[in-house]
Amino acid sequence: MEAGKHVILRDLRGVDYIKKVQRGRDERIGKYKFPLGLLIGQPYGSTFREEGGKWKGAAKITLGTIDDDGQGEGEGEEEDAAADDGDGDGDGDMEQPEPAVGGAGLQRTNQYLQDDNTAQALTQDDIHRMKQEGKSADELIAALKAHSSTFAGKTAFSQQKWLVKKQKKYVKQLTAMRPGILELCELYAQIDPAKICGLRVDYVGAIVTLGNVSSGRRVIVCDQSMGLITAAIAQQMAGDGVLYRVTRRGVSDKIVHELDTPTQHRQIVTDVPSEILTSASPWEEPWLKQTAATPHTATQQGTEAAAPPPPAAAAAAAGPEREEPDKDTTQAADAQTTEQGDKAASSRSRGRKRKAPPTSRPSDDDPGSTTPAPPASDVRRERRIAIFKRLENEGVQSVVGVLAGPPKGDPAAMSGEMMTLADRYLKPDGRFVLYCQYAQPLTSLQAALHRSPSFIHVRVEQLFLREWQVLPGRTHPLMASDMRLLGGFILSAIKVLDG
Repeated sequence: MEAGKHVILRDLRGVDYIKKVQRGRDERIGKYKFPLGLLIGQPYGSTFREEGGKWKGAAKITLGTIDDDGQGEGEGEEEDAAADDGDGDGDGDMEQPEPAVGGAGLQRTNQYLQDDNTAQALTQDDIHRMKQEGKSADELIAALKAHSSTFAGKTAFSQQKWLVKKQKKYVKQLTAMRPGILELCELYAQIDPAKICGLRVDYVGAIVTLGNVSSGRRVIVCDQSMGLITAAIAQQMAGDGVLYRVTRRGVSDKIVHELDTPTQHRQIVTDVPSEILTSASPWEEPWLKQTAATPHTATQQGTEAAAPPPPAAAAAAAGPEREEPDKDTTQAADAQTTEQGDKAASSRSRGRKRKAPPTSRPSDDDPGSTTPAPPASDVRRERRIAIFKRLENEGVQSVVGVLAGPPKGDPAAMSGEMMTLADRYLKPDGRFVLYCQYAQPLTSLQAALHRSPSFIHVRVEQLFLREWQVLPGRTHPLMASDMRLLGGFILSAIKVLDG
């Protein structure tokens, strides 16, 4: 990992944080304060633990592969220590009792456990004192285990679940991961799914696939998911092709930077304002329209206006002639002023050195002569004109859009603009893909595409994703209240020649 790059830090609870690696900076990660400079020079996948108040590299703790539905319990360290035992942890699974060790003829079962917070002998003061003494998390968990009167009578599954819960609470561990599309989808799903328009990684893959995005293609993308789809398409194109990104006020591309997208991938991205692409007269827009006066004429007129007047005119404007001061006094004052000016100039030159911008360039006809260099604004305008001419002449092979819902965006209006882009710039056999969290704008556009003779294979899809826990005897779907089984909707179509 390098300074200036981004990294995802994941704690034992599975919560992700994205930070920018900076030397000498301590950043708060949840309840922890972590020195980001410790990451510099370490490989991705490194694990760090806090022991004795200091963070250092350590072996990664692997939690048991069990269904832990009590993730949010016991996260506060100031709660009553008697509740630390967690005897009432139950996940609803049918558990078979196991023979007890020792030949007593009894079986271990959770049937007789009482969740009355009396099983733990350690008090809150005892736990706090152990922390002040610098006891490690492993020692603290071992002490809680030894002083629990019900731990030995639990089933093996309940014992493992109890240990995992304590590890998540007391072990301060962070794992550094390289930012990727999958990792950022999961991260923003935890923070605020609306920031990325509710996109899941399966939707990102479906959009890129339905758009037939590959290396060497020309694509228009309207991205309101903070740059997530832009980064995914640029990554799929691998630096070969052209990606026209439709820009508008208030739309961010933060994820493109958080992914540390390589320069080779970023250089194919070209920003074009939405008003240029949807305007009936794009060449009349200020973004493309050239000024009437040439920049060289304006520069020359400004230089002549700023030139000092001739000596005669200056003397006339000075009014009647005044009495001249003493010559020796004037020379002394001039010498003192010159000396002070030299000292001030020398001090400024030592403080900072400025490089004068080039004001001229060699002429093609006469290498010895120079002509004024064009202003940067004209260079940018010429580049914009070349970009738009290429877009008009070559068109694109894919039009992809991710539309945000209110209050961030207006999906109904945006879907109409995307239809305009597909009609103007999408070539035959091109793919038209549009994603939105709401079905109504897409179904209205679907009806319009069905009526158009230019599009075929028009369909609207919704993806279903469910994660499963796969364990011997305990294989079942993950059950959590915050799981999003269904996401948004994807409209896709293929453009053909009319008739």
